[in-house]
Amino acid sequence: GISEKSFYYWLRKLRDQAAEASKSHLIKLELTPTEEDVLHIRYRGAELRLPSGVDMDTVAALLRSIQTL
Repeated sequence: GISEKSFYYWLRKLRDQAAEASKSHLIKLELTPTEEDVLHIRYRGAELRLPSGVDMDTVAALLRSIQTL
């Protein structure tokens, strides 16, 4: 019992609301370092603490050089 114009008006409004509700929203996350984010190496009484993102090839080269001492 509504006019065609009114039907399409409300159809557009509802589609706009549904599209707005389904949009993804970006949320900024701030990472805080924790003990788990650290690579901890103990060797011959020495202790080395490196960030978890450190290049593993570099760590391997460092450990090989320590072994030759």
